[in-house]
Amino acid sequence: MRRWLKRALVTSSVTCALGVGLIGFAHTKAGRPLLGWLQGAPGCPALEGQADAAAIEAYRTQTLQKHLADANAEARTTPALSFSLGKATRDDVQAFAAKHHASCKETASQAALKCEGFDAAAQVSDVYAQFDTEGRLVALDAFSTLAPQAAVAYFEQRKQALSRDVGPATKQSGVKPVTAELATAYSRSGVEFAYKRYNAKLSVMNFGKRGIQVREQYQWLAPAELAAR
Repeated sequence: MRRWLKRALVTSSVTCALGVGLIGFAHTKAGRPLLGWLQGAPGCPALEGQADAAAIEAYRTQTLQKHLADANAEARTTPALSFSLGKATRDDVQAFAAKHHASCKETASQAALKCEGFDAAAQVSDVYAQFDTEGRLVALDAFSTLAPQAAVAYFEQRKQALSRDVGPATKQSGVKPVTAELATAYSRSGVEFAYKRYNAKLSVMNFGKRGIQVREQYQWLAPAELAAR
């Protein structure tokens, strides 16, 4: 069970086809926060060996539109870590990885980059960056494994930055207020920023002996994609 948990949660490209044991645990009282943690990866890695880049992007936009159905306001900006969704490119992500001594590899029919091995200054452990057919960064999923107080501080820092740069949070869930300990194993706190063409989700979760992890998920829709809804 622990092996499934580590493989599914420590990497940012979470598989869509999760094992029966993990799904069962996630529906118990202790594991219920995992449901929130596992939701919303930018694309479905199960498609990686079966679909081309255009099909993978179509899957992503179709899935994201369901979460933007009631969001009418435009985000002031489209941040994702130090990037701007819709503007940043593959070269920008690779430059960021190189600056922080991480290595990247192509995945999802070359529609995405999976980068790992970041130094401490990056404050992220691994990144899954997805691009549209025009080469624009449209989705980013990042994990950070930090000491308890540092994890909570980073979560709060990112939440405040998004509130300032994007607009007010549209949803909060889990533990409130967030404490340095997050009290019990598998306790979780999350916040979402759902706007007309932009969605960001931040979550921080206690994984017991494995420590506390922060997950950041960012997605963007091009104007043409929104018009096609």
